[in-house]
Amino acid sequence: MREITFEEKLKTIVGQKINSISLLKNLKTGKIPKKELKNYTVLLYGEARSSLRIKIPERIKMCPLRLVSVRKFWCKMLKEESGGFLINKDHASLIVPTCISLGATNKELENAYLSACKKLKNYNQERFYEAFSLEDILKELTQMWIDEYILALESTNIANALIKYYGLNEDDVFYFRLHAIEDIKHSKAGLREILKIATDQKLQAYVIKRTNEALEKFPIWMT
Repeated sequence: MREITFEEKLKTIVGQKINSISLLKNLKTGKIPKKELKNYTVLLYGEARSSLRIKIPERIKMCPLRLVSVRKFWCKMLKEESGGFLINKDHASLIVPTCISLGATNKELENAYLSACKKLKNYNQERFYEAFSLEDILKELTQMWIDEYILALESTNIANALIKYYGLNEDDVFYFRLHAIEDIKHSKAGLREILKIATDQKLQAYVIKRTNEALEKFPIWMT
């Protein structure tokens, strides 16, 4: 009998737990009140925008110079999440129509962004990149992989539910239509970097632990 690979183990863990994520389950069946759902999307906006300003740039800086492919990966992620650095094409801007259609105000969006930035104020900034361990790098990669992989799997279902149960139109859910495609590519690329680094049992066990923890806290931007 063929032994299951490390990659297969990770995907199996996600597959077993994704259906128990209450936010996704309730959203796909229209059981979340519209006001509550609006608050979730506003938090997502804050997370997306603050990630472009703080989280992804700090992830680039934390990589040891020898991990060239990881640094290139984060640089590519920053460019793509920023919409090629074009005005209003960044992924934070793309979620705005969803938020507004659910009743969010511009003030709520700005406050969510400032709050998210405050949480990230000291994100890795007090340490030199040489001080980061492989576990530190894998922690960031694993969190990113979980977020991107779940959105790749569920974005189409989310978009359909927003239209069916909450009265949004296709323009309003473009963010999720895009991520149903883009995050397949992002999650595959992120997983490749994880597999390059986690080549022994100790590091693989660490990634499995972080995967389970990330799934328990998903979505991280609500915590």
